[in-house]
Amino acid sequence: EIEANAFAAAKHAGVRHIVYLSNFGAGEFKGAIWQWHGASEKRLRETGIAWTILRPARFMTDLPFPWFWDKAQRTLNEPTGGGRITFVDPRDIAAIAVKALTTTGHEGKAYELTTTEAPTGAEIAEKISKVIGKPARFTDTAPDVARQTMLNVGIPDFIADTVLHYFQTVGEGRWYVTSTVADVLGRPPRSLDAW
Repeated sequence: EIEANAFAAAKHAGVRHIVYLSNFGAGEFKGAIWQWHGASEKRLRETGIAWTILRPARFMTDLPFPWFWDKAQRTLNEPTGGGRITFVDPRDIAAIAVKALTTTGHEGKAYELTTTEAPTGAEIAEKISKVIGKPARFTDTAPDVARQTMLNVGIPDFIADTVLHYFQTVGEGRWYVTSTVADVLGRPPRSLDAW
């Protein structure tokens, strides 16, 4: 409802173009967050205002999720199900939003934003090892263990369920690499290694 009210207020104020930050998989993945974003995208399209939708993959700032990183053991414990994970640097999202708001040709487009790679959990642990200069490892944690870990640090049930649904889609192979950042910005996206 908040977004619907914001769209209505924007229309009333004469806003000509809205750039909406959505989520990769919006309207396609079953989880509540993805369904909410899908519904908001639909409402935005129905306003009659020019729109651009940004659908980023997992933010690099969420690597690792702090509750899944055992600093003492240098272990990344995520329930990926062996799937590959796509990321995007938040600065690339911001750059695309600026481009969409300050140049023409982005109206009516939905952009899926990722880096050019989709590493596995083990490959991410290798990257962490290089950065910290010490061995790090990855454990494909069981979903029930991951859920309890989140609850133990005070994460609400709803958020824990959302995070687990995210990892379920990772395990199902539903995240993929796109060329959108390079296509829109004319340069490669920032890499996970650079991050």
